[in-house]
Amino acid sequence: MKHERKAQKLKTRQKLLAAARELAEENADVSVTAAAQRAGISKATAYRYFSDPAVLASEAVLDIAVRDAESLLDGVENLRERVHLVTDYYRDFGREREPAFRKFLGQLMADWTPDTPNRQRGARRIPALRLALEPARDRMPAGRLEDLVMALAGCGTGFEQHIALNDVCGLDRAAADRIARAVVDAILDFYLPAEALS
Repeated sequence: MKHERKAQKLKTRQKLLAAARELAEENADVSVTAAAQRAGISKATAYRYFSDPAVLASEAVLDIAVRDAESLLDGVENLRERVHLVTDYYRDFGREREPAFRKFLGQLMADWTPDTPNRQRGARRIPALRLALEPARDRMPAGRLEDLVMALAGCGTGFEQHIALNDVCGLDRAAADRIARAVVDAILDFYLPAEALS
């Protein structure tokens, strides 16, 4: 039931982003109301996902360029390699669009209050990690597999990781990549039996 609700929320979010992209491609005003109307979603629901049109527009633009996980993982069977492909891809994707990501995160942070509802981000990396780990699904309990996905999504990849390694640690790209990959390996080694990684 919980997984179904998450899937429905993701579907609603994706519909809003798709509508915002269409509006942007038509050079129309990208507002939450216009995206909701285009997507066939109530304005109240849309505002639960995106209270700020700038955030909606920024995320819609960033969403356009993301490579689908199926093509990224096509033909790769080794589990460790599959996970590294995803985590490396999302780290590099953020770096290549760093100004847009910083602006997007800055807007999210500026709009945050203690009463702000939890807005899920990482809507692309989580399904990509689930797909990368699909070969391990029958080798471990579902709850532990989902914990592994969350550990990788929260600590093993993404623009937030780049900010920590670059801004906080002051690492150059090569050192940051080395540390980021070591973190992914440590997470995989902790959660997965050795035979699953061979």
